[in-house]
Amino acid sequence: MGVGVAMYPHASSYEMLVALRMVFALGGGAASAMLTAVLGDYVDGEVWPDEVSSFYSTATALDAEAEDASNSTQMSQSQPLLAGGHRIGGNLKSSRGKLAGLVGLSSGLGALVALFIFLPMPVGYTDIVEGLHRTYLAVGLMSAAFGCILAAFLPGAAPVQTTPQTSAKSILKVAAEGFSSARIPEVLLGYVASFLARGDTVIITLFVPLWVYKTYIDNGSCTAPSPDAPDIRDVCASAYKWASALSGVAQTLALIGAPVFGALSDWTHAKIAVLASAILGCASYAVMFAVDPTEKFVLAVAAVAGLSEIGLVIGSMVLVTDSAYINPSVRGSVAGVSSCFGAMGILISSKLGGYLFDVWHKGAPFFILAIGHGIAICVGVAVITSTRRTAVGRFRLD
Repeated sequence: MGVGVAMYPHASSYEMLVALRMVFALGGGAASAMLTAVLGDYVDGEVWPDEVSSFYSTATALDAEAEDASNSTQMSQSQPLLAGGHRIGGNLKSSRGKLAGLVGLSSGLGALVALFIFLPMPVGYTDIVEGLHRTYLAVGLMSAAFGCILAAFLPGAAPVQTTPQTSAKSILKVAAEGFSSARIPEVLLGYVASFLARGDTVIITLFVPLWVYKTYIDNGSCTAPSPDAPDIRDVCASAYKWASALSGVAQTLALIGAPVFGALSDWTHAKIAVLASAILGCASYAVMFAVDPTEKFVLAVAAVAGLSEIGLVIGSMVLVTDSAYINPSVRGSVAGVSSCFGAMGILISSKLGGYLFDVWHKGAPFFILAIGHGIAICVGVAVITSTRRTAVGRFRLD
């Protein structure tokens, strides 16, 4: 990422520009996938083998105090961990959601640094071109510095036991493992949430401003020829300020909501967090499709959309890293496919949303996401219902 960003403004041709963009995309995609994969290794004592043994020994001891020793032993052996880190009959609780919430909070802080420090940085120079070069260089160096810090201080995870047949995986094998894991209901819901979370990000950062600009132009309050006019900030100052306010409120609520949804994922379950986020998103985007963005109450709607976005980010991250139903040997594959679904969400939301924005309705991108969140609600309800039936069945069998 650092190399791609630092060299980007120095590209002398379109081909070089595309190549540097690909270098950055490669680093960004890898960072996103591995962030999700590593998250699962740093909760519940999954990093160090000795801690794993102690963790499960404690679970057995707690069960033994509650029931007869023989029954307790049978329970701890036969009953797997439920999603969220709970064992049926035990009181263990995972911190995976809280850690995911902190990751979301850090991501939000990074966005604020970019917004308030790096974005206005070029205009502080007399030569705007020099300002852009220095800004990109600063971002690239910061990225490289964080990479060096992680390489030096990030503890290694416990090695996964492998056989000669599984020690080296091809890209096709990794992809097959990730996509086949969608047969697990929780993982499928995590993929859906990842798709929508990235789509929400595109909608809030790209289409909310265009939605506002288009409305001002249609109302005659702005003389810009189109919503994507390069001088829209100067020609339609009031529209620019209102669009910034809506986006700012959404991102601020996303920042605040990150630890809240992280705690909710641990307190209840990530499936509940994803379902709640999907409901909030479906409602908010349906309203945004139908209303005038200049209305004051749209600020509250944007705030709800921001909460939905971060809730889906946190929920998807927890669902695709939970060792209750994901074998650690395929966690990287699942994380990679989850990021792939996120990338598809970005592509579909931006391309299809942009096309329909031009040819149909200025609120079309919100309509698309409202449908997407509605589908997520159906998937979430189905997953929660099926897993509850499975849990009840296990109790009855015991």
